[in-house]
Amino acid sequence: MRLACEKGEIPQHLNDAIIGQVAQVLKSGRRFLLSSHVNPDGDSVGSTCALRSVLKCLGKEVTVIFQDQVPAQYRFIQGSDSIVWGESVRNITVDDGTVGVILDCNELSRVGDRVGRIIAQCRSIVVIDHHVIGDTSIGPLHRLPVSGSVTELVDSSAAATGELVYCIARELGCEISADIATSLYVAISTDTGSFKFSNTSSSCLRIAAELVDAGARPDVISDNVFDTKPIEYIRFLSHALSNLRTAAGGRIAYIVVTEESLDSYGAKTEELEGLVNYARMVDTAICGVLFSPAAPNEVKVSFRCKRNFRVDQIARHFGGGGHECAAGARIRGSMDEVVELVVTYITDVLEKTGAQG
Repeated sequence: MRLACEKGEIPQHLNDAIIGQVAQVLKSGRRFLLSSHVNPDGDSVGSTCALRSVLKCLGKEVTVIFQDQVPAQYRFIQGSDSIVWGESVRNITVDDGTVGVILDCNELSRVGDRVGRIIAQCRSIVVIDHHVIGDTSIGPLHRLPVSGSVTELVDSSAAATGELVYCIARELGCEISADIATSLYVAISTDTGSFKFSNTSSSCLRIAAELVDAGARPDVISDNVFDTKPIEYIRFLSHALSNLRTAAGGRIAYIVVTEESLDSYGAKTEELEGLVNYARMVDTAICGVLFSPAAPNEVKVSFRCKRNFRVDQIARHFGGGGHECAAGARIRGSMDEVVELVVTYITDVLEKTGAQG
């Protein structure tokens, strides 16, 4: 079934004027270069692939480039297999007629150095995101050091970037196929934790219902995204949980993953998404943290929290970003150095705020 997506009322929390501006830029462009943040997740892959399909339905030329490979659980999404990533990105060129679109982040640095250098060459850039801009005193041309124009749709009241892409598709009058619906359902369901996080709104639930009407299959999507893991990962999970640690009187729970432990079980870093939630589950924990290998001498740190504690500001302190309850950063240093640095900093924040489990 396809959903005829007529131009109509935009969900109340979204700025329909800006959505109209973005839609106009997308209508007028002919060639597009789409990208999203490093370490792609369900929202970045789902919203990017959905917009790719929408633009192709409008007869546009579209290329998608990522710094990092799409995780295995999202490779069933239509268009994910055509994403150019890693060293292959160097072969991508742009011209004066190329419009760059950054989804699910609002800082050029978050797409990665290799991708960022290419996006910055576009004559104009569109930003579609639902994360809070870190420093509101910094204008878009400072966060996005480009020579061309910038059109931004940044709405932190949206549950996911996929929700914004859905509204853009409606504004463009694009027909929502089952494949587009699937992409957007992945985007929204992953960023709401299967509709159980505090960002789950009546608006995103209504959109999800319309996506199901258009052909998205929640059972198939959940099987691929949440409920299927290689046996090597399941065995690794047992090891990781047996080494879960706590600090600050149990208010911090954290898991440390090393290259050695991954190698010994045959698990992969791309399979670690969601592992941090086990740390957050600890009954006394206010903040759950996952430390995992990134580039050489660099550690990826994922933060989750509960009980009115914020981790987006903590991630931003270390050069990262995200949501109030889910954020991340990449920090230079050895694993031991980064663990000590982050746990000490969070402990200090907990003491200063008086947060209790």
